[in-house]
Amino acid sequence: MFFRLSSFELALILFAVVFAATAVGLVLGRFLRHQSEHLREPVGVLQGALLGLVGLVLAFGLALAVGRYESRRAAVVDEANAIGTTYLRAQTLAEPMRTRSLELVRRYTDTSIRLSHVVPNSAASRREIADGDGLERRLWALAGQALAGAPQDSAPRLYVETLNEMIDMQTTRVSGLNNRVPAPCWASRCSSRLSRSGFSPSTSHSSVAACSLCSLPRR
Repeated sequence: MFFRLSSFELALILFAVVFAATAVGLVLGRFLRHQSEHLREPVGVLQGALLGLVGLVLAFGLALAVGRYESRRAAVVDEANAIGTTYLRAQTLAEPMRTRSLELVRRYTDTSIRLSHVVPNSAASRREIADGDGLERRLWALAGQALAGAPQDSAPRLYVETLNEMIDMQTTRVSGLNNRVPAPCWASRCSSRLSRSGFSPSTSHSSVAACSLCSLPRR
């Protein structure tokens, strides 16, 4: 759900939710202010416990998000290297396989670039992945024809090896794009922050919401 929203929409939602939790805390505080002498100490203990819980959940969630982000970034670099090597080795094929393969590799590169600019698991993402799969099948068919035409040459063999690696890298990258922080983790983080905002209305609204927004990796 979070990853289908733009950064602006997500910021608006977070600010609205934080202010709503703060307003609820203020209303409850005014309603119970005649019992402030009896509730001051237990509420103070609860605030301290919630602060520790927020820090723990935030650190845990950020550790999960950073690890997944690093994996996705490494997958992009590996795929780019595989595509570049495939393009270079495609130039060693005999005609007409060379021209046709080079054109398909260029189109495949454009598809991989567009995949970086769409939201994971969206309709646009699935469309780009399907286009990439179609181009991979066409490239593999051409590689098979090149290998069958010159089974003793080293160029088609090296090209097939690199093409297979490029296909594997695309699968790794798509898997990384879909490997997000689990929803229960986000739910626990949001609930703990909302509880902290409600029990401590004096907390800076902008810093809480900004912290929430920055901890949500977009891609």
